[in-house]
Amino acid sequence: LSLHVSAPPPCHSLSAHTANAVVLAGKAQHAGAAAMATALGIEDDDKDRRRETRRQSSDDLKDFDLARRGSINRLHHSEKANQRATWSELRLNVAEIAESRTYELIMGVVIVLNSGLIIYETNERAAKQELHLWQKITNTVLLIVYTTDVAMRFFIYRFSFFSSKWNMLDLFVVISDVVSEALIQFIGDIPSFAVLRITRICRLLRFVHVLLLFRELHIMLTGFVSAMRAMLWASFMLVMLVTLWSIIAVEVLHPINMRIAETGYYDDCERCKR
Repeated sequence: LSLHVSAPPPCHSLSAHTANAVVLAGKAQHAGAAAMATALGIEDDDKDRRRETRRQSSDDLKDFDLARRGSINRLHHSEKANQRATWSELRLNVAEIAESRTYELIMGVVIVLNSGLIIYETNERAAKQELHLWQKITNTVLLIVYTTDVAMRFFIYRFSFFSSKWNMLDLFVVISDVVSEALIQFIGDIPSFAVLRITRICRLLRFVHVLLLFRELHIMLTGFVSAMRAMLWASFMLVMLVTLWSIIAVEVLHPINMRIAETGYYDDCERCKR
């Protein structure tokens, strides 16, 4: 009876199989990492392409907007040039002066000086003091300057003068000044005269022009005017809320307050019983 026993595989054969498995696992892991990196790279490329597309679209929109504004400006200048082609030489020269930046700055300085003079006159009137001769002469000169400015613009734009709100404001202030001076000449400087006080206050409206000469002040003024509608509706909402809670307080708290008053707790407080 013979027994056949198979011998175990040699150790070096097992080590070779293990090494091969480790190598294959490393290759698979490397291939997976490479595939993941490729996928991430593709995703990053897609993000870059989308970002570039959005940027290009934004640039195209900006270019289109600039082109549209340029077309509108060119059309406006073209229409303006066509309209002024029939103007006389004197009218064109006056328009060149009135629309220049230097003229606007000079008028801004005049308005600021006039505002300071109004402040000084207000203090003089409050102290019951008569105006000096130089103040009266200065007011007359300023009135002539403002009247000339309005007359120049009316001469330039004719009936288009009335289509501008700023022109209408200047015209209103000049008329108020003329009425004020006429009342002072015929009636006298009566501080209690209501119309006279109103026309003096209207002179301060010229200071609005100074706000238009500087970009930052112009932006602030435009933002304030734009916010007025929201402020109006917010005030209306606050009034409604206060009214609502006052009704609730009267319906709920007033009966309790009356019962407390009947106990004599408010004898030393006359207002608390109401």
